[in-house]
Amino acid sequence: MHVIIQLSFANSDEIIEQLNQGKRLSDIFLGNNGDAFFSLLATLSNYMSLQEAMACALEVDQSLHKRSQSFLKNIAYPLFLFIFSYALILFFSTSIVPSMSVYAQDSSLGIINVLRAIYTLLFIGIGIVFLSFLLRNRVPVLARFYSRIHFFQKLETIPFSSVFKSLLVNGLSTTEALSVMQKIQATAKTAEKIYAALSQGKSFMEAMKWVFADLDLFVLFVETGVLTSNLSKLFEIYVMKTQIELNAQIKKWTTGIQIFSYLCVAIVVFVFYQVMLLPLNMLNTF
Repeated sequence: MHVIIQLSFANSDEIIEQLNQGKRLSDIFLGNNGDAFFSLLATLSNYMSLQEAMACALEVDQSLHKRSQSFLKNIAYPLFLFIFSYALILFFSTSIVPSMSVYAQDSSLGIINVLRAIYTLLFIGIGIVFLSFLLRNRVPVLARFYSRIHFFQKLETIPFSSVFKSLLVNGLSTTEALSVMQKIQATAKTAEKIYAALSQGKSFMEAMKWVFADLDLFVLFVETGVLTSNLSKLFEIYVMKTQIELNAQIKKWTTGIQIFSYLCVAIVVFVFYQVMLLPLNMLNTF
């Protein structure tokens, strides 16, 4: 262990000194870098060896990051296109339209201002939704609002199922897994509700049906996993199925955004082209 520490860390002497003082290596990691990963590692080391805890923590961390990376990958281009088209309309409305007003009537350029107003409202609306979604775990009102929307209910089951599956595969019991999940931000709220229901004397399935009352399919997957004693595998299948469904739904939304953005850019180009031809048309009248 001393050799491994010397090869792995620049401050190996400090770490070895703290080990000689009786501190656990996971606690030393947490003290030097108190981010979410090392906090999870310190928690998992209470239930398994350090090597197993590190492997499990990496699996959980990668499953959570994979979900966010997949979501960002799906919306990156449509969002860029939306912002680019909005910037283009702002540029035309503030820089080009005033100089063009000499050659065209206000009604012919009014469509640019209409598009600008629509884009501004959409941009503000999307920003508010995105910000409120990020703050939902800190603001109870927002948490209750999103908990009633079926799409976001399904979205929340993906990290819950991924983390639960990883913990079960690494040998934790259901109770131990829920205890660990209460310390992970992505699963804390849901795990706390289930743990509270179990503390009230409800069975595991009763607690799951109570917490996920509006998600019959998810409850059916969990119930099947419990009956077949293969809950981790059913969680894995559910995540794959739900991810495909949500990606398809997100693709429909992003396709709509792309079509809207392309259409608006085409309108701007068409108006600009028409106005540019006005001076030539005026010369043809003489």
